[in-house]
Amino acid sequence: GAGAGAGAGLEAGAGDASSGGDLVLDPTNSFMRALTYQTLSLDLFGSKSPPGFIADTSREFPDGVARIVLRRATAAQVSEAKEATETLKRRAESIRDGFTIALRMLAQCGAPAVGHNSLFDIVFTVDKFLHHLDSTYDGFKVALNRCFAGAMYDTKLIAQRFMEGFLSLSASKNNQQQQQQPQGQQQQQQQGQQQQ
Repeated sequence: GAGAGAGAGLEAGAGDASSGGDLVLDPTNSFMRALTYQTLSLDLFGSKSPPGFIADTSREFPDGVARIVLRRATAAQVSEAKEATETLKRRAESIRDGFTIALRMLAQCGAPAVGHNSLFDIVFTVDKFLHHLDSTYDGFKVALNRCFAGAMYDTKLIAQRFMEGFLSLSASKNNQQQQQQPQGQQQQQQQGQQQQ
């Protein structure tokens, strides 16, 4: 399976130990690095204690290519590294949640939202931050009405409507001028005949 492929890459890819006892694996793409991390996190030997290494991705090589580096570590160091990783994940989630809170406050304050050609932006924002969408138009309308208290304005649509109205008004004025022109010519002809 996927874990076996990553484990085989780990054994075959074991590279130089030029960085002071650290094991540097051969460079791979991000997908293979993810598989390798999954394999490294497995308890393959039934041990109750964590493995004796910490795996990190590093780009601190002359070519700048990302590689996994395995560092020898005590059980306490491995636990500290896992806790640090979990802390970073919680912080990222907190930042994401904080943005959602701010977005909800903006959506509920009643202020109008203004965008240009913003339908995709609105759908994405509602689905990812405010309300899960059920893939139907009616569901989207209900979610949109629940999420936003204020009006929404799309400047592209406003500009299109303005141009349609402007062009329609211009066309009607041109038609009026064309209709009035023959009447004006007829009046001039009548005045010219009366003078003779």
